Parts: sequence; structure tokens; C-alpha cells
Amino acid sequence: MSGDPDDETAEDVESDDGSADEPVENSVAAQLETQDPTPAEDVLAAGLSPLLSLGSQASGALGLPEPTVLADDVLSRPADERFRSSASRYADRFDVPLLDSDGLSDAEDDLPVDDPLGTAAETVVRNAGRWQGQLLAQLVYEPDDPDPYLALAVLLERLERAAVGTKAAHETDADTEHLLSTGLAVLARLVSLLETDASVDDGTYRDAVLASYHVEVATGGEPRFDPTERTDAECRRIVRLQGALLAFDTFDRPADEVAALTGVGPEAILAAIGRRDTGDGGS
Repeated sequence: MSGDPDDETAEDVESDDGSADEPVENSVAAQLETQDPTPAEDVLAAGLSPLLSLGSQASGALGLPEPTVLADDVLSRPADERFRSSASRYADRFDVPLLDSDGLSDAEDDLPVDDPLGTAAETVVRNAGRWQGQLLAQLVYEPDDPDPYLALAVLLERLERAAVGTKAAHETDADTEHLLSTGLAVLARLVSLLETDASVDDGTYRDAVLASYHVEVATGGEPRFDPTERTDAECRRIVRLQGALLAFDTFDRPADEVAALTGVGPEAILAAIGRRDTGDGGS
């Protein structure tokens, strides 16, 4: 997306509850004013634990390194390799039949779960969807900077799409490498944020844009731009708009209300929705 969102803020709105005798604690508005948002990284940590647990089980059964060690190695690779071919790299390196239907079927006896690919995809979708919603819900508490919440929500949504696409591609004997690699690259970024207690930074915003691009390419779409040609500031603005679209879909509220929560101008949100609905370029 090439649009540059406007920096608009919501006007303070005062409302009369109509009852001077009503206790303050019964006012939703008052409750929101006194509750601070949970840091985006803390929301991620709570949501990522089940995925890491499943990953540790699979790692032990397949003789793979722990997810944190694997994440560090994935992030050490060039971006294009991470998102396009990291799955093949580790499948070959550790002799794991991730990209071969027959080999994966033969390996199921050594794994702690039935239908490991389907189980992994379902776990990713369930948890990614839930914690994407949790991240966006924090916007209601008006954090000083909504961008980290939007970036992590975008990464989780792209991880969800990669998992769904991988399962569908595998079942039809299609090439799963690109989608698996994209999912692995996204997970590596998320795990790194969790394990190093790092904050969402330029690398996170760029990976969110790269994830959008590679999911689009891997599923046969035609992205509107090459993310490698974008600056860090442009990547952040792109992610902000992509996150605003997710918030618009999640909250099912008017564009101006979503704009107030995300810091994206309502005109930019409506324009992006129009492009999406008419199929003019990927998200």
C-alpha cells in the first residue's frame, strides 16, 4: 500500500450519563480512563506461550533445536531467504520431511500428535486470531503509541494466513515451501521479541510488510509494491494502515472511530477498504 495516512487524533467527547447519583465505578468511560493499556510485547508473550509449547514438543520429537535457538538462526539469514526458502533450509539440514507429503506421513508415528501439520495449523490459527484480537482491544485504552499493537496484530494475521495456506497447499500436493518459510520467518521475529525482551522496532515493522508481501505472492496475488524499496519510516506507515484495516474489520465500527484509535486518517482507511473490496492490489 502506498497511501500515507493522515495524523489525525480523536476529539475529546464528553457525555452526560444522565444520573448524578450513579456510582463512578458503573461508568464504562470512567473505567477506561483509569485503566492503562498492557504493553504490546506483554500481550504477545501471553499469546505465544501455547505455540512455543507445541513447537518444543515437535522439536524434541524431530530432533530439532529449541524454537528460540531456531528463531535466532532464522533471523540471521537475509530477508528474501528467510521468507522464501528457510523451510527448505531446515528441512534439509535436520532431515525433516516438511516439504514431502509421503515423508511427513511416515514421520507421524514419531510425533506426539496425530495429523501434525493440521494440528499445528489449527493451533496457529486459534492462538494467532485470539491474540490479534487482544492486541487490537488494547487500543480502546488509548496507548500513547498504537503502532506496536498494530504491527504485532498484522504479523499474527499474516502468520494465520500462512498457516491456513500451508495446510491447504499440503493437502493438494502443491509447493508449500514459500508459505512455510513465511510462517517460520514471522514466528522467528515474534519469538525473538519474546525471548530477548526487545521492543517492537524497525525490524519488526519491516518484517510485517515483508510478511504481507510474501503471503500475497505465495497465494498467487500481485502485491502493489516491493517492500525492499521502502524506507523504515514508510514501512511503519504501511503497517499502521494495514493494522487499521484489521481494526476496522475487528471492531466493526465507522472509519472515523477506527481512525481515532489507530492514528490513521479516515480517508486513508476508506480508500484502502475500497482498493481491497475491488481487488486493486494486495493488503
